[in-house]
Amino acid sequence: MKAIHVISAKKDVEKYLNENGMKNIYAKDIDPSYGIYVNWSVKDISIHAPSSNDWQRARNQEHRNELFYDKKNTFNSTQNGVWIGGFKSFTDAYTFADLLRRYLYILTHEDSKIFASKGIVDIPTKIF
Repeated sequence: MKAIHVISAKKDVEKYLNENGMKNIYAKDIDPSYGIYVNWSVKDISIHAPSSNDWQRARNQEHRNELFYDKKNTFNSTQNGVWIGGFKSFTDAYTFADLLRRYLYILTHEDSKIFASKGIVDIPTKIF
């Protein structure tokens, strides 16, 4: 999996959700919001709560990497991954992460895992 796969999958998931009734998956006000970090080097997708220091730092460095063509709701990228968000709720973040994971598998034939990360205390029951 590479950065280009993640960005391509992100655009397609956004399009799919928009065409199927979830036009406002992203929070209008970025704070408080949930974020996901897609780490393409280890194939992880982590969901971060509004209180996550990592997510807060990423939001403060919005759009700093010119690697990404579509800067909408794409935040500080690192050498290993990229931040996407902000999502209004854990449910929205999980929905996006799971669809992203499935689409990335179709593109790359590499499976990813999703997990709750910093700031999420009570992990909800699996939604799907």
